Amino acid sequence: MIKKIFNHDVILRQTTGRTGEESDPSACRAGSHTQDDERNDRRFRTFGSIIISACAMLYLALSGCSMPAAPTHSNPLDPENPDFTGPGVEIISPVEGASIASGTATIHLHGSGPDYEYSYKLDGASDWNTPWDPDTIFTISNLTEGAHTIQAVARDKGGYMGIPTPVRSFIINQYANTVLMYPPVQTIVVGDTAEVWCEMEDMATPVSAIELVIYMSNYWIVDTLSACADTGYHWASNGGSPMGPFFSDYGSNYYMIVSLGVAGGSPAGVSGTGRIFKIQAAGVAVGTTYMYVNNIYARDTLNSPITVTNPYKYAYIYVTSGKEGGK
Repeated sequence: MIKKIFNHDVILRQTTGRTGEESDPSACRAGSHTQDDERNDRRFRTFGSIIISACAMLYLALSGCSMPAAPTHSNPLDPENPDFTGPGVEIISPVEGASIASGTATIHLHGSGPDYEYSYKLDGASDWNTPWDPDTIFTISNLTEGAHTIQAVARDKGGYMGIPTPVRSFIINQYANTVLMYPPVQTIVVGDTAEVWCEMEDMATPVSAIELVIYMSNYWIVDTLSACADTGYHWASNGGSPMGPFFSDYGSNYYMIVSLGVAGGSPAGVSGTGRIFKIQAAGVAVGTTYMYVNNIYARDTLNSPITVTNPYKYAYIYVTSGKEGGK
């Protein structure tokens, strides 16, 4: 019996390839528990990693390290501009360097969207011109002779402004074939010297000689006067030599006469545009005076008279005591 059992055990061992210990149910259960523990450990580790990652993401979101939140819409009146795109505008005319033959300039703009408002700055003003206007055409009147600048900007219905245009330059050149005085306005204190200069504008014929009768108001305010040629005598050319200026008759009837010319040259000739002389006036009392060219007499290089227009260009001088404005 024992042998049979032994033989049977041998047969089992041979058949299954297991020892008695390996076939022990308790040993099998122990191995199964070990494998289950390892699987559970892996599950817990995986689950723990997921929990940690989720917590980290939640912390980052709550601490503001995620993508910035969209800005609060402060422009509810303009649903067409939810992304706060700056309203665009460009200056169509005048073109850069344009010459306008009047004291009125018409500014044409082109906007980038509907229902925008526009404004401009003239000659580098500190503030935009008001009121704002939905029209893209502005008419600016009473512009002085000479160079000017314009800059434009657009804003949407909620008041959000775009980027201003580059500064555009243009020239008011309404007085041709004439002599004008500059600057239009200046202020000095008692004891200082003002300089007013005369300049030929777009002479159709080269001028070789000129005589001006200049009117002064309130002559007593600037009772020290002299005339001098401007540096380089801008209107001389082709080797010509300036003559004068000769300054006379400024002691009576608020008038003074200035004569000057250009001689020689090869060939004899001058340019048709440029500064011709300056008047220096000393302020001796508080007040206001002004000057303008009352009469113009001009001759060409053949000594023939030239017809010159007379726009009565004023040059104002304000003389102060120097104490205004806390000085």
